Amino acid sequence: MIRQGTVRAPLSRIVDPHQKVHYTVCGWIITIISYVVVLFTLPLSAFFCLKVVQEYERAVIFRLGRLKHGGARGPGIFFIIPCIESFKKIDLRVVSFDVPPQEILSKDSVTVSVDAVIYFRISNATVSVINVEDAARSTKLLAQTTLRNFLGTRTLAEMLSSRDDISNQMQAALDVATDPWGVKVRSIIQGVALICT
Repeated sequence: MIRQGTVRAPLSRIVDPHQKVHYTVCGWIITIISYVVVLFTLPLSAFFCLKVVQEYERAVIFRLGRLKHGGARGPGIFFIIPCIESFKKIDLRVVSFDVPPQEILSKDSVTVSVDAVIYFRISNATVSVINVEDAARSTKLLAQTTLRNFLGTRTLAEMLSSRDDISNQMQAALDVATDPWGVKVRSIIQGVALICT
């Protein structure tokens, strides 16, 4: 039971990417057969087995549906077995997106329209693939909710005078919430407009 006023630490990982994977007998048989087929068709199979990821990308490889030991691969060339391995490329560059304008009722009952720009990047490709279906979309939705929650507890004067402090607090809250997803929030820039009715 959680007492009121206490803060729970977020889960660091749902699945440990460094955990050694143990395959069943059937999994080993399929793997050995796949290696034999690749060796017998080597000149042709090289086109399907060698993959390249760019400097700003990482590849998370799954063998028989389980994460392959060793984490994300890249940059450069890596080898996959076509029938039993699949991979997902993750872009590690900084992504920016606009939070659509949100109409918020401030603490002093003034309706304001607030928008923001969020900058984030994937910091851990393996955790990003394993722990959340779409890290970028989840970060965007969480940013919208956090923006509304943070600014709904502020007066209009606080919103206008301490924008940098509010942005830093929102960045810290988003960074803690998205850490289990392998996402690092870089910065938040917000704008406030008064709605006259």
